[in-house]
Amino acid sequence: AKCRILSNQRNISEYRIFTREGVERWIRDYSQPVWDHQKKRVVSVIGAVRDITESKQADAIIQQTKQRYELAASAGQVSVWDWNTETNELFIDPGLKRMLGYQAREIESHIEAWIKFAHPDDVDKILNIAKQHQDCESKTYEVSHRMIHKTGDTLWFLARGTVMFDKVGKVCRMIGTHTNITERVRVETALQESEARYRSFMNQFNGIVFRCSLSGGVEFVHGSVKNITGYTEAEFVERRIHFKQLVHPDDFASIVESSKRLRNVPHFAAIREYRILQKDGQVRWIKEFIQNVCDHTGSPAAIQAIVYDHTDRKAIEDKLQQDQIFKAIASLAGGVAHEFNNALVGITGNLELMVMEMADETPYTAYLKSIKSSAQRMSALTNQLLAYARGGKYQAQTLTIDELLKHTLPLTMHAINPTVRLETDVPTGCASIECDPIQLQMVLSALLSNASEAMDGKGRIRLQVRNTRIEGQSNDYSEKLAHGPYVCLTVKDEGKGMDADTRKRIFEPFFTTKMQGRGLSMAAVYGIVKNHGGDITIDSKLSQGTTVSVYLPAIR
Repeated sequence: AKCRILSNQRNISEYRIFTREGVERWIRDYSQPVWDHQKKRVVSVIGAVRDITESKQADAIIQQTKQRYELAASAGQVSVWDWNTETNELFIDPGLKRMLGYQAREIESHIEAWIKFAHPDDVDKILNIAKQHQDCESKTYEVSHRMIHKTGDTLWFLARGTVMFDKVGKVCRMIGTHTNITERVRVETALQESEARYRSFMNQFNGIVFRCSLSGGVEFVHGSVKNITGYTEAEFVERRIHFKQLVHPDDFASIVESSKRLRNVPHFAAIREYRILQKDGQVRWIKEFIQNVCDHTGSPAAIQAIVYDHTDRKAIEDKLQQDQIFKAIASLAGGVAHEFNNALVGITGNLELMVMEMADETPYTAYLKSIKSSAQRMSALTNQLLAYARGGKYQAQTLTIDELLKHTLPLTMHAINPTVRLETDVPTGCASIECDPIQLQMVLSALLSNASEAMDGKGRIRLQVRNTRIEGQSNDYSEKLAHGPYVCLTVKDEGKGMDADTRKRIFEPFFTTKMQGRGLSMAAVYGIVKNHGGDITIDSKLSQGTTVSVYLPAIR
């Protein structure tokens, strides 16, 4: 400052002083040199000073505020803009330019320059904001749009602003902020895609996923809820249907213990199979993979599970188990029959030799006849055992089913109570089958005898024969029989019927519902039919009679 004065230059400087009390103050000093033209030098200095302490403090506050704003805007990815729509002048916060990868000088201060960086598909959205506010009242708006980064990447921004009008109601100014929401949009898009994948999976998922509280209140349920239970998801969430109402009464007690452990034992999991009652009363088997969810303390807080409809699989498993039992019993029956037959040969052979050696009439003749009769019965039983064990078709012949029944029915009528009426529906022209007539006579006699006894001497038996064909998924037997033509022989009675447990055991050897068993009966029937390449089904309910259908392969 002294040099400037001495060189005859005006000087303005700012500096601090201490008052008499020791308080620091800012001073602005205006100094003007006085020049002596004769002496050609500065001879004195005149000037004035001004206390600018308050102005300095205000500048410091403004600077701190500006720094805070810049830090906050940078951290929050927020910037300010101001557009004069009359002059098209545009103020753009340098922070927004940096977000797009540009220096401040690289984007000019007018709207046309700014629009160049907007995504082409969003330009109209940005420019039409003013047109949407024509009611002459300042209104705030919010719109999201895309901008192109210097690298070519697309960024998402949330623009919030206010539209302002002049005295004549024309839009004159728009001012607002831009917030970089690229990461939020990316997360939201990822969540939407994840939810879409989840819903697509759940819509195709042939099961149920649910979560409930320890008290049983359903928090979430999704999947094939309607198909499996007959109830809607809302009925479970709104507690219009409870777990106890859904579970079959006979199975509820069996799952109570595991339910207690789910509520009390941390990290407990179980696989449960039980029956449920659908809304229409039908019974379905389900398989449930269930576990509890623990909170941060390790205590059970909720229960979650995946549920599958296990009905069809359960039926297949029961059928496989039944088939395995039949195979085991058939092997046992075959072995017993062969050993029994070997012993029987010795008995009958020695019996014949005794008869040959003895006189025509002796006191022992009656005993020998009784022994021979017993041996014949044992021989018949052995033949039944061998038939059940699928020991082969002894005398196979090709016959039409109506020819077979024409010769067989008169021989089997003794099996029917005279008070029971037999009706036949056997059309001519039925397909031919390859069979052992003696074995099929045994089958028909057993079926008619059982039907007659089931009606306690009164009622009607209907025997029907039809040509049929097993193809694809045409009926329930398509998986048990080879595809092709069959002859179906059906015996239907009006008797007392059978319960489910009896139906399961009906083909077991020596199983009977009578007071005294009579041999193999339906077990032999099963073996003979299987041995002929066919199958046998039974449809029966208590007090509603029984229908037995025998399928035998037809000759092509």
